Amino acid sequence: MDIVSRVTVRHLKENKKRTIVTILGIMLSVALIMAISAFAESFLDMMRQSSIACDGEWHVRFEDVPAEKLPEISGDEAVKKTLVSRSIGNSRLENCANEAKPYLYIKAYNKEAMEEYPTTLLEGRYPQAEDEILLPEHLETNGGIHWKVGDVITVNPGKRMIQDDNGEPMEAPYYYPYFEGEETLEENEEKTYTVVGIMERPVFESYNQGSYTAITWLDEAALSPEEQVTAAVQMEKLSNELYAWGDQKAQELEVSHTFNTELLSYYLLSGNRMVVSMLNTVKWVMMLIVAGGSAAVIYSSFSISVSERSRYLGMLASVGATRKQKRRSVFTEAALLGSIGIPLGLLLGYTGVWVTTLCIRGLVTKVLKMEGVTMRVILSWPGILGAVLLAAVTIFISAWIPARRASRITPVEAIRQNRDIKLTSRQVKTSRLTRAVFGFEGELALKNLKRNKKRYRATVISLVFCLVLYLSVASFTAYLRGAYRMEIGLDSVNEPDISVYLYASSDEELKERTEEILELDHITGTSVQRQTGIYSYLKDGSCLSDSTRELLERYGNEEQEEAGQVVGPYGMNIVIIGMDDESLREYASRTGADEELLFDQEKTGVIIVNRRQDHERGKTSWQEIFQVGKGDVIEARYPVWELPEDGSEDGEAEGTEVLLPLDLTVAAVTEELPLGGGYYDNIYSVSMYTTMENCIRLEKSAYENSPLDVQIKLNTDSHDELKNQLDDISEKKENMYVYSQKEEMEQVNDLLILINVFVYGFIILTALICVTSIFNTISTSVALRRREYAMLKSVGMSPGRFSRMIAYESMFYGIKALLYGLPLGILFMYIIYRSIARAFDIGFYILWNQVAAAVISVFLVVSLTMWYSSRKIKKANVVDVLKDENI
Repeated sequence: MDIVSRVTVRHLKENKKRTIVTILGIMLSVALIMAISAFAESFLDMMRQSSIACDGEWHVRFEDVPAEKLPEISGDEAVKKTLVSRSIGNSRLENCANEAKPYLYIKAYNKEAMEEYPTTLLEGRYPQAEDEILLPEHLETNGGIHWKVGDVITVNPGKRMIQDDNGEPMEAPYYYPYFEGEETLEENEEKTYTVVGIMERPVFESYNQGSYTAITWLDEAALSPEEQVTAAVQMEKLSNELYAWGDQKAQELEVSHTFNTELLSYYLLSGNRMVVSMLNTVKWVMMLIVAGGSAAVIYSSFSISVSERSRYLGMLASVGATRKQKRRSVFTEAALLGSIGIPLGLLLGYTGVWVTTLCIRGLVTKVLKMEGVTMRVILSWPGILGAVLLAAVTIFISAWIPARRASRITPVEAIRQNRDIKLTSRQVKTSRLTRAVFGFEGELALKNLKRNKKRYRATVISLVFCLVLYLSVASFTAYLRGAYRMEIGLDSVNEPDISVYLYASSDEELKERTEEILELDHITGTSVQRQTGIYSYLKDGSCLSDSTRELLERYGNEEQEEAGQVVGPYGMNIVIIGMDDESLREYASRTGADEELLFDQEKTGVIIVNRRQDHERGKTSWQEIFQVGKGDVIEARYPVWELPEDGSEDGEAEGTEVLLPLDLTVAAVTEELPLGGGYYDNIYSVSMYTTMENCIRLEKSAYENSPLDVQIKLNTDSHDELKNQLDDISEKKENMYVYSQKEEMEQVNDLLILINVFVYGFIILTALICVTSIFNTISTSVALRRREYAMLKSVGMSPGRFSRMIAYESMFYGIKALLYGLPLGILFMYIIYRSIARAFDIGFYILWNQVAAAVISVFLVVSLTMWYSSRKIKKANVVDVLKDENI
């Protein structure tokens, strides 16, 4: 080690406090960068596990593939595994206790499909031959069919046939619910199976599915060439090229195909380029901000270090040290600090991620409710290497400017110590107003800052970076939460605690059962609703907003003749929702509706919910539907089928389709929702609230046989007790369904809490970097000026006046930092918003609470740091301080 390196090491040892603080800043910077990478990878890994647990691990699925073409898929070098499955058919279950699920749906899996598709074996084993079958547990618990392992069963699997929109027969999808009398079963040949295992209800079985899912073995060799199967493939390597590969392969095979977009999105291979672009943009913005904040910490340390060591560097120059050697002195310091701080930062980052993951693992299990899905610590080598390289580059850049400055220090400048402090009347001049407002101490504090411009500038820059970093992180997390709430529809509904769906054979029965429910205990809020959807053609597009009108003209119906009249493209489903009078009056009061219009039966007054979700060009945003005001009339027409009065003898007669007028008077236009209300996510539907009488009248005019049903929305002060009462009633009476939105919302809230754990962990690490930077810069600056303070005390400055001077310096630091930091922080807020708004237009807003917190924190941290740093100076002996050279 040469003399320059030895002097550098000695200097670091003598100035332990600044050395430790600098290393801590490097550690936190590396830890934050690594934590971002590790948390992102761990979260994506968890979501991949969740997707695989729900739908299996596959990437591209080909439908209706002839068996003779399977080798073209499985033999492709890009394919790792081929999951082959085939529908054997539905077999009717005799004496099934659940009338809504009267079928056993049998699927055949090959070995790979048996391994990869998500099933949980409870008893026995998986099928290994075509005459073996695996049954679901709820076939007995829900359907009352008591088959056990070892039983031999005989079934007649066939096709469930329904009618399409044109009245033509078609096979019902496996997830289709059962409607008695609306479908037939085309049975095939009889099959005999031996039950070899019992499994949990498969997660891919829909709850409203009209059949129980069973699994048997698929022998690919036994398939005839023309038999059609489904082939889902796992790719050897995942990249965006798989989309082109899937499209090309499907074209070659002449079959349809789908991509597992949910799973692929967690590999950041989403087909939604807008979302991926948004995530990448935000990621780089955040990484640049973090790197900038880290550079502020490290740069200020090296800048102050050079100022402090100017005498050493001058002495080296006086004995023949070259500029290169003096530069090397600074780079040696950077290398030593980096070699210590970077590994410790990696260890700190890993420890933080591991501890956080351990703490939230239980919450993850509660949220996902999937066995085997948990959060693991995933460290990606690219992430670790990126953190190391980014930290190294940041340290190098932060040391470069001070190193150049160090190389230019001459022996004379070092001895005179006037390079950083240059006294000219113009530079230290203050206004008379400063003396008048702040007194002598304030004027002296301002002069001190002007005399030490580089240290003052380094401190302000550090504060500005910290302020911008904090506001950027806070805005990113807030906008991201808003995007998530929009994506899952959390902001698009006004959910009740419990919803009850009632069906009855008469209006009297419906009324009686509704009153029975409303008389239960623990109900704090109610809304009785009945709704009907009437597909109508608006007279013209003048009542629509520009965006809705343009979309309907582009994607709506072409101009055509309907019921003998010409209709244009402005067709939409008007959802008329009738409410009980009390709930409707409360809703009208909140929205400012004209009650006279609303309750006028002749004018059919409505409250329009004038909001919809738009997903145009991959971007989600809120849009208006109508451009109308209170008292306006929306003119529309809806088609009905009219039969002539004199039908044929057999009761059948040819009817004609006619268009009836539907004139709706606007009582209010609002974005507020009543209890249980929600927005639509397409341009073809709109909700309008009116009286129950209006809803029933319109429903009966539009439909000959409309069902008798109501929805009862309930809020409660004791959810479990009310839910139990409702469940007891539904068990005794048919055609009543109870649904708890509160239980679903608890799961959503748990997920938001999980997101907040990551959010606030990120903010805490960010705050630590900010505080470290501020403490390092200010405390070192104050320590370097202790000889100056000692001289002031030696000429008679009292402790009280000294404290006021320190307080004013703190205030000036804070004010200057806020003047630059707040505009930059708000600018970065907007940049991050624009990045997220490429996929989710949640609307720009300034986080004033976070701005206020940042302002208070700046003054608090600066004041505390100045107080802590000056505390020892006050107690120090003046002569000792004047003699001391080190801090």
